[in-house]
Amino acid sequence: MKSLKFYLLAIVAMGVLFNTGCQEDDPSPLNVLTINAAGTDLQSGTQTVIDLNGSSAATDVPLDATITITFDTDIDVATATSSNVSISSASGSVAATVTGSGKGITITPNAELARGTDYTLTLTSGLASSDGGGFTSTTRSFKSAGRSDVAPPKEADQLAYWNFNGNSNSSNNNYNGTDIAVTYGADRFGNQESAAFFDGDASIIEVANGDQFLKGGSFTLSYWVRVDSVDHVGGHFVMGIGDVYGFFIEVQGGLGGMKITQRYESADATLANDFFVNADGQDANNGGWIGVEFEKDLTPTNGLGSLLDQKWAHMVWVYDAGTNKRHVYINGQLIETDNLNSPPSPALNNITGVTFDDSDAGTDVIGKGLAFGFNHDIATTHWDNEPWGGYDFPDANHFKGGLDDVRIFSNAYSATDVDQLYNAEKP
Repeated sequence: MKSLKFYLLAIVAMGVLFNTGCQEDDPSPLNVLTINAAGTDLQSGTQTVIDLNGSSAATDVPLDATITITFDTDIDVATATSSNVSISSASGSVAATVTGSGKGITITPNAELARGTDYTLTLTSGLASSDGGGFTSTTRSFKSAGRSDVAPPKEADQLAYWNFNGNSNSSNNNYNGTDIAVTYGADRFGNQESAAFFDGDASIIEVANGDQFLKGGSFTLSYWVRVDSVDHVGGHFVMGIGDVYGFFIEVQGGLGGMKITQRYESADATLANDFFVNADGQDANNGGWIGVEFEKDLTPTNGLGSLLDQKWAHMVWVYDAGTNKRHVYINGQLIETDNLNSPPSPALNNITGVTFDDSDAGTDVIGKGLAFGFNHDIATTHWDNEPWGGYDFPDANHFKGGLDDVRIFSNAYSATDVDQLYNAEKP
C-alpha cells in the first residue's frame, strides 16, 4: 500500500514538473506599454512629447515627430519593419524609417508631417516578441499640429500659392522663390516658421517668370500682410512684377494710403493706372475721383493704419474684366470699388484685362520676376537711380513686415468669394 502511494505521488510530482517546464517555455505575447511622439512644438519652438496611447486621439503632434513604441517584453527586431509598423493619412502612406531594439520600436518619418492632418499609426500582427510571442493588431489616431491648407474659391483658377511654411515654394506650378535676407517666424495663428518676414532693408524673395501671372483677363491677388512701420523710412513696396510694366503694391509711409499700380491692355494699347486707396469715404459724388464708385470711410478709426500697422490683415485686390471694375477688400470688408467705365478716357473704358508689357522699357526690365518685398526683382533697373526706387538704396521703399498665404488667380473674386476665403483663413 505504501508502495502504491509513493508511486502516485511520484506521478503527480512529475506532472507538476512537466507543466512548470511547459509554462517556462511558452513564448511571451507582445503588449504595448507606451507610444510617444517627440519633436518641436509648432508654437513655442521648444521640444515636446505627445502621448499617442491615450483614450482619445492626440492632437498638436509635432511636424518633425519621432514616434517611439515601448512594449512589455523584448521584440523580434526582424519584425520591426515598415510593413508591420506604418503611418498613413487620407493622402496615403508616410515614408518613414522603422528600427527596433530591446523593448522598443522607433518610427522616423522621412519628411515633416503635413499640417493639421489626421493620421493613423498601424501596428500589425506581424510583430513578435524575441521568443516568438504574438501581437494583436492595433491602431492609434492622431492629428498633426498647425492648420491644413485651405481649398479656396475658384481653386481651378489659382495660378500660384505661397504658404511660406519655412520656405518660399509654391504649391502650384513650381513657382518657387529665391530668398535674400528673409526670415520665417510666427504667423497670425502663432505657429513658428509659418510666415515670411522682411527687414525693410535688403529682404526680397524672387520668383522667376512672374510675367506669366498677367496674361490678360481678370485677376485676383489675395494675401495676409503685417506692416511694421517702427523705425522704417519711407513707404513699403510689398510686392511687384516689373513695377509699372506689370504691377506693384505700395503702402505709403505713415500708412495714410496704399495702391496697386497695374498695367492693363485694351484693343490697341497698354497703360499703367493707379488704384489708389485712402479709405476717406470720398467717392465720385463726394469729392473723390470720378471713377470711385464706393470708398469706405475709415477716418473715424484712424484710417488704414488701424487695420495694417503691427497686425495681420487679409488683403484682396480684384480686377474684373467682365465689368471693367476693380475692388479692394481688407479683412473681408469692401474698402473701394472703381468703375473704369466712368472716367472720360477711352483707354480706361476699353480695357480687356491685366497684362505684362515691357515693350517700351528698353533694358530697364530684365528679370521679369515676381518680387516679394520690393516692386521688382533685383535684375530690373527701372528707377534704380531714385533713392526711393533703387534696390541698393537702404532707405528705398523696401517692405518691412510679414507676408503669408499669397494667392494669385486668373479670375475675378466676388464679394462672396472674398468672404468665404477670409473666414476660412482668419484666426
